[in-house]
Amino acid sequence: MKTTINKNILKQVLNIVQRATGKNINLPILSSLFIESKKNYLELKATDLEHAILCKVLADNEKEGSVVCPARTLESTFSVFPSEKVLLQEEGNFLLIKSEGASIKIKTDNKENFPIIPRIKNKEKIVQIKAQALCEALSKVINFIGINSTKIEITGVYFNASNNVLKLVATDNFRLAEQKVYFEKENNLDFSFILPFKTARSFIDVFSKIDGVVDLVISENQVEFIFEDKSYQIFNIEIVSKLIEGEFPSYEKIIPVTFSTEAVFNKDEFLQRIQLASVFSSKINDVVFVFNVQNNKILIKSENQQTGEFEGELTADLSGKDIKIAFNYKFLIEGVNVFNTNEIFMGLNSEDEPVLFKSEKDKDFIYIIMPLKID
Repeated sequence: MKTTINKNILKQVLNIVQRATGKNINLPILSSLFIESKKNYLELKATDLEHAILCKVLADNEKEGSVVCPARTLESTFSVFPSEKVLLQEEGNFLLIKSEGASIKIKTDNKENFPIIPRIKNKEKIVQIKAQALCEALSKVINFIGINSTKIEITGVYFNASNNVLKLVATDNFRLAEQKVYFEKENNLDFSFILPFKTARSFIDVFSKIDGVVDLVISENQVEFIFEDKSYQIFNIEIVSKLIEGEFPSYEKIIPVTFSTEAVFNKDEFLQRIQLASVFSSKINDVVFVFNVQNNKILIKSENQQTGEFEGELTADLSGKDIKIAFNYKFLIEGVNVFNTNEIFMGLNSEDEPVLFKSEKDKDFIYIIMPLKID
């Protein structure tokens, strides 16, 4: 392998691909990158066996070939390398990196030990979606995944497509978030799968600044996200991922559609009161709400025997019945913060039933939270 490439472009590629590296004492090669020169481009890839990232970048190749090098060593090298143009050349068991004023040799790994990244052969199930739209949708639900749950089916994001609408859903059994996103072109494909947390995180990190369309290629146990645009120097980015086995909970039946108490409040004022109340919350992070419908007031209270107590009022448009209810303040802050608007609707039924948050100006997102039991 012998190729010349711009250092800054290569740094961008390394930053993308290294997100899929893994740590495994029994398989240390997972912390390395596979680099291959082909025709007029370099392809870099990494995998942690759950998901993989592949990236193609234009380069001036003199000789085709491939090497496997530790990702951290490469990233550290190029973060301080002095020259813009660098030469990459395979020399025995080393990768030579050379430019004006510097020459480095990095010990390479055995290429034969790098895992084969499985690909979907039958690419019949393909849908297109804007990268930015999917990034935003994933960002709004990812924090509600039950990452540490023993129920594997809630340790990822649920993708459910029907009637040209894709719903992304995440839950940890205490709260649930759903965000709708729309395909770039109309299609008749209905599908569902559960995407692992790490893959969802990688997608957000990799595609957050990509202005373009991503192909979703789906099979029974795998998904591929493919971006390709020949007008870019980094012209191809792919994320390949296994899917989580199991059936996502039938969450639709817990979404309340009618309410005995309704409230519309200002997001910023609500969050300010909750943050104040959190200072005096007990060990279970509880904050108590008392809804006074006649006066359009919500009394917010918290008490801690060691630190003191808080009591504050929030003005809101209220209708229905008075109710007293308690929540984990962290769940309230994290959920309400996601909304892209300042006017929030809150629908309640009783002190032990799910509570719904939504907004007229952010119609495609809903957040559901279970109350805390209070005396």
